[in-house]
Amino acid sequence: MTRLQLMRFAPALLIIACGLAYAPLAAEESFVLGYYPSGMRERLPAEKVNLKILTHLCHAFITPNPDGTIHHRDDFLYPELVAAVHAAGRKILVSIGGGGGGRAVEGFPPVAADPALRRKFIGNLLEFCRQHGYDGIDFDWEYPRDSTERNNHALLVGELRQEIERRGTGLLITMANSGRIGSEATFDHGKLARSLDWFNVMTYDFHGLWSDRAGHNAPMYSVTPRGTGAPESDYTAVAYLTRELGIPREKLLLGLPFYGFVLEASDLNAPCDGGRYIDYSEIITGWAAGGWEYHWDEQALVPWLSGDDRRRIITFDNPRSLAIKCDFARVSGLRGVMIWALGQDVIEGGQPLLDLVGRKKWDFQPARR
Repeated sequence: MTRLQLMRFAPALLIIACGLAYAPLAAEESFVLGYYPSGMRERLPAEKVNLKILTHLCHAFITPNPDGTIHHRDDFLYPELVAAVHAAGRKILVSIGGGGGGRAVEGFPPVAADPALRRKFIGNLLEFCRQHGYDGIDFDWEYPRDSTERNNHALLVGELRQEIERRGTGLLITMANSGRIGSEATFDHGKLARSLDWFNVMTYDFHGLWSDRAGHNAPMYSVTPRGTGAPESDYTAVAYLTRELGIPREKLLLGLPFYGFVLEASDLNAPCDGGRYIDYSEIITGWAAGGWEYHWDEQALVPWLSGDDRRRIITFDNPRSLAIKCDFARVSGLRGVMIWALGQDVIEGGQPLLDLVGRKKWDFQPARR
């Protein structure tokens, strides 16, 4: 068997190697969770959200204040979205934190470090959910900076779980989680797995505008630019979280990016001099306008574009690569997939990436333990 064939069979081989056996339990609907950024309201209003495909939404973002209160933008609350989700029999969580540092996460360390502030913050979160109709809370602390913050993060999530159980509200708790090798130094996965309903694994941003050399945003299998460290990919992330850290597969949702990066580089593996984030819709309209050549990476199993000027490339996912990833999530026994972010694939009223995910949904078979 060639290396390429081996990689294509790797998901099934991984399951066999782990000795998983699926008992004949009742099948359930696989999860398709989509993050809905508050800024997407005009591009993707509540009535256009496809709740036949989506099972859960994470409404992003509110942020923690250092005094244990909660901050949100004036235009964040969207009761019509909450109502639409519930009318479809689906669930919506409020996501707290976000990427990029700064105000999004600066309130987490002082709140998580102080028992009194943790209690206050938890009370405020639960009241926010009660008042606005959310079915749970999604944490997106990017990222605890040291072992103290790591431990306090797990304490905060654990105490929230205890309070939810004490009150009997049945609220969900999830978390946006890095699948990078070594992320155990950032998050206490063992403790968190006992408190969380599932992890939303951010299997993207493996390379980007910050990289010294241009590489794929979200390779299915590892293709690492020279000199950038250990190879990482969707496959290595799932193997790390399940085999090395022991997280149950049914507590993982595989991240699917509806975006990519325009990188200032002449080719894959070439030196990278920055770039920018780009939605899938912009990629497709820009490609259609000309000036780009399409490529398919047979090892990473993702597409990319090279500019005719030999000065830029675009790394992204398309329906072909997402179909492979959905199949990988299914045969690996994961609970479902997660999308960042809804609305980024809206093209002339259609949502081609979300439609593909809908066609690849599967009946999840719980493992008997």
